[in-house]
Amino acid sequence: MKSMRWLIALLIVLCAAAFGARRCVRDPAAVDVTADGETESVPNPGDAADDPAVWVDPVDPARSLIVGTDKKGGLGVYDLDGRQLQYIGGGRYNNVDIRPDCQAAGSRAALAVSGEKEADELVLFFIDPAARCLREAPGARIAAGVNPEGIALYKSAASGRCHVFALGKEPGAGDDFWVEQWEILPEAGAASRLVRRFLVGGKSEGMVADDRRGHLYVSEEDVGIWRYGAEPDASFERVLVDRTGLGDRLRHDVEGLAIYDGPEGRRFLVASSQGSDDFVVYRLSGAEPPAYTGRFEIVAGLGVDAVTHTDGIEVVAAAMGPRFPDGLFVCQDDKDDEGNQNFKLVSWGRIARKLGLE
Repeated sequence: MKSMRWLIALLIVLCAAAFGARRCVRDPAAVDVTADGETESVPNPGDAADDPAVWVDPVDPARSLIVGTDKKGGLGVYDLDGRQLQYIGGGRYNNVDIRPDCQAAGSRAALAVSGEKEADELVLFFIDPAARCLREAPGARIAAGVNPEGIALYKSAASGRCHVFALGKEPGAGDDFWVEQWEILPEAGAASRLVRRFLVGGKSEGMVADDRRGHLYVSEEDVGIWRYGAEPDASFERVLVDRTGLGDRLRHDVEGLAIYDGPEGRRFLVASSQGSDDFVVYRLSGAEPPAYTGRFEIVAGLGVDAVTHTDGIEVVAAAMGPRFPDGLFVCQDDKDDEGNQNFKLVSWGRIARKLGLE
């Protein structure tokens, strides 16, 4: 019996090595959903698309925008039909996040922030709702002390100030991953100030801030998901939400994180579990660690191919027109059947019904 267990373990390892941990370790508990649409492919081939963010148009939600990173060349802006409306080239933008109402550089507007890895900079953009595009904010480039792989925006309920969390390695200083927290200054001509810095540990990228509860979630790829305090004066203590590993709910790498903040207290943390090609959902409830709720994978159907090996994700609870009346889930797809990598669009209502989250 012991030799049989060793043989099974060896087969799993060999299978994961041969196929990049795809499908070999699929979790049978995952429910199947199909995507409702997809964006145009990013311009650059290979492992290029990475992280999406969503801006909800407060006047006409059907005109909302998706911003997706092309880490080999720029940022793409898409409508809800997946059409590319704008492409900002000339940068290696790895992750991106959006807040709808931030005071920055003397203006109050919807703000998008991305990390530019080649220059070790955080770049701030205002969203122009009329032109449906991004415009770089005045004095908007922040020289980070890390090579930014992860980005999260946070709006403090206590102060009303917006903050940027940047996650990455110190350039030329080893393999440890650090988080820097920058407060975005509201005055014209000002950019930001560094208010906190702390060590995460091993390779990490996914981050999301919970504005309502004042928490920051970070995915350490081979370890699990950590929860920190998000306020600038918070301690460096952290709580392990869930861990990665064969036999655990998360299969390394754990990557993108997103928060669904819905009506009637329906709030969930969603994580990309790359090693099982699916997404894990946790219920958020007050001060307690998020509780595992279920998992789903996106299979081929409705004319859209299946999703594998996802990096970045985003989820929005707002009704977004007739196509997405129950909210929207967006995820990067490692391999598109018709071209370069792209982003898949899924009705959150379809996911919620399959998992019994309604």
